[in-house]
Amino acid sequence: MSLILRIGVLPMWLRATSVILAGILLSVWITGEATRALDERYLLGEMRSGVQRSTGLLAGLLSESVVTGDAGTADAMIKQYVSTWPQVTYVHVMEANGMLFTEWQQRPIKFGDGILKFEEPIRFGAQTFGTLSLYVDLNQPLQSIHEHVLTAQRREALTLLGLVMLIIAAVVYAAMLPFRELGERAAELLAQHGALKAAESDDDLARLNAALELLRKLLDKAS
Repeated sequence: MSLILRIGVLPMWLRATSVILAGILLSVWITGEATRALDERYLLGEMRSGVQRSTGLLAGLLSESVVTGDAGTADAMIKQYVSTWPQVTYVHVMEANGMLFTEWQQRPIKFGDGILKFEEPIRFGAQTFGTLSLYVDLNQPLQSIHEHVLTAQRREALTLLGLVMLIIAAVVYAAMLPFRELGERAAELLAQHGALKAAESDDDLARLNAALELLRKLLDKAS
């Protein structure tokens, strides 16, 4: 309540500026949140597509080893393929009959949010001989994406806010200058008739109201 009363005694131009600024800040926040959600969805989609393509490539490389039953070659190929891919935590190849053909584990297996499973059938010709499964930990990449998007969002918001504030300051100054001059003339009139408290007010609207009230009283006396 006290905050509302304090705002009420601010000059009109400052109140107008505050309302406009609040609207801009709200618009910037809403726009930023929408942009952040879209960017994160886009980047996550690109990451998923990249991992799925890599899974398909690895499945193609393993097809001959799975067909011939050469688990040693398949294991070596998996290690070489994912050795520079730290997000991959676990890989396993299942035969078409549901038996485990080979598996590879980079660190203790964990499942939950951020751990995504990518599967690709292992085919040779038109026949399917098994399924390749990759478990990828996307927690760190997701965190990096989140931080990147937030940084870009803050930078864009500050740039937009700075430009808009310059425009608002120019517009408000030009629009309120005549009103300010009227307030000063009203203050002079009030001071001449002894209404010092109203004349010393910082609120141009209050001074104009007081001047109009004074004018009404003077007209009543004159009549």
